[in-house]
Amino acid sequence: MFREKSLALVVTLCAGLLSFASVASAEVTTISVPLDHAAPGGPQTQVAYDRRPARGERRGTIVFLSGGPGEPAIRFADDLASGPLRALRQQFDLVFVDQRGTGRSAPLRCATAPNGRFSTDLSAERLQAAIAACATELGSERRHYSTMATALDVEAVREAIGMERIIPLGVSYGAQVAAEYARRFPDRLQALVLDSASPVEGLDTMSLAPQTALARVFREACFPPGCSDLLGEPVTLIAESADRLRRRPLAGLGAEDVHALVLASDTDPLLRTDIPATLQAAIGRDAGPLRRLARYAGGGSGRTQLNEVRFLATACVEGNQPWDPDTDPAGREAALEGYLRANRAAYAPFPIEAVAPNLTATQCLSWPATPRAPLPPAFDQGSGVPTLVLAGREDLRTPLESQRGIAAQFPGATVRAVADVGHSVLVNEATDCARDSLRAFLLFLDVTPRCDRRVETDIALPYFDALREVPRARGRLSERVERTATAVNLTMVDALRWGPVGPMRGVRGGRVRLGDETLVLRRYELVPGVVVSGTWHVERGGRVTVTGRGATGVLRVRPSLRMTGRLDGETVRYQPLG
Repeated sequence: MFREKSLALVVTLCAGLLSFASVASAEVTTISVPLDHAAPGGPQTQVAYDRRPARGERRGTIVFLSGGPGEPAIRFADDLASGPLRALRQQFDLVFVDQRGTGRSAPLRCATAPNGRFSTDLSAERLQAAIAACATELGSERRHYSTMATALDVEAVREAIGMERIIPLGVSYGAQVAAEYARRFPDRLQALVLDSASPVEGLDTMSLAPQTALARVFREACFPPGCSDLLGEPVTLIAESADRLRRRPLAGLGAEDVHALVLASDTDPLLRTDIPATLQAAIGRDAGPLRRLARYAGGGSGRTQLNEVRFLATACVEGNQPWDPDTDPAGREAALEGYLRANRAAYAPFPIEAVAPNLTATQCLSWPATPRAPLPPAFDQGSGVPTLVLAGREDLRTPLESQRGIAAQFPGATVRAVADVGHSVLVNEATDCARDSLRAFLLFLDVTPRCDRRVETDIALPYFDALREVPRARGRLSERVERTATAVNLTMVDALRWGPVGPMRGVRGGRVRLGDETLVLRRYELVPGVVVSGTWHVERGGRVTVTGRGATGVLRVRPSLRMTGRLDGETVRYQPLG
């Protein structure tokens, strides 16, 4: 069988995760709902929500549904209300719902996942055993964590708050819940907002959606023009690096790590813009950049608040894996291997050996047989409910192509494709286009925000694994000094890219961090043998000391990165790279 990744990483790759960290301070209301909505007199469970009244005359009630499945909303209510939804506070009530089995809504737990999360230290075999044991402990109750049940819970919340009509606003899987609610209760809708929506028909546990947009997304991410000439065509870099690392891993990293980085990049522009240069280096057997990027991406997989038990309880039943969820798990491994081998072309440019470890379906191999809830009816074509679909142009897990297909299911839906953002548009956009579009949509404003404008994001420059490969600065100094000066400039550019997420380790060693507009470098090494230490302020510049096997000395670095000083006793006046 293919080697598996940890569940925490797979969840990060597949779910729509919010990045806020604050805890809501408003009062939370909890209501009881039937565990099985078909048996209202049977066992009950709890659903919690945080309601924040409009500050002025109310124009409607927005019900916010987060992603996953398994991600809470109440925990992030303060940040959402003061951030993406701030412009709506005056005219709209905001209701943040923790979906059943998450956050404060009777979160799912079991002996092998006591806090709703499985240990990241388990081997693949032990993880599968832990997942199976957890599902068995949940027993027949595990079938009640469906999208249909969650949509029915939203209707119960609507009744509890006493609103005749609501505006479901869902992100990622939350948008799938919102769309299911719309199909089941069209007469309860004032409007519908879908941000990076998962398909209503079920979750993409086989990671097929990213393949439809991969070439376009990385062609757009490799910006500005000339990026491909400098680094290589992105999809070619992905294909060649994945093939080479499949045959011969690099520093313990293989083709599956390339696949994981590509999927994770749609929520992080730093990842997106570093991947071409990193893969170019990996093809040349330079492990440093790939090791740093994998360390950075992996560092985020354990910080979410997502309930993995709820994630699996829904995904393993409603996903598009090649087996019926109500069948014996014994034949699933063979079914998965057979499907992947028969559909190799669908996963190009990745080899299937790279894809399999990152699939949610791989984590569902041991989930016990569980019946799937019925699919929702088709949307009432005559309902005329205003619908807004927000799509990030650089989203891979729910790409623009799939968002247009989802919008086609809702007559008259408006699709807003937002440049320079991937998954979860309202939270992750660099501009206010989606937020302005949402406000204009809900308040019927006669404006159309521009969403096609690119945000200038520097692509990572090529990595060099030896000083002799670094281009010489133009001048009349010694070759060693001119190459070292260029290397210091590249180091400062790299430090400015990575400092904001620091403290961050350098590709070859040392650390960098950015705080109070001051960049602090401690033996930061990008090019082997060129070690840079010092402090640099964004407005005042600073001084750095250069040590190592290259030319050594002290340089004054201005805010423009223009450098003056002495290296190996020679006077340096350096204009930065264009």
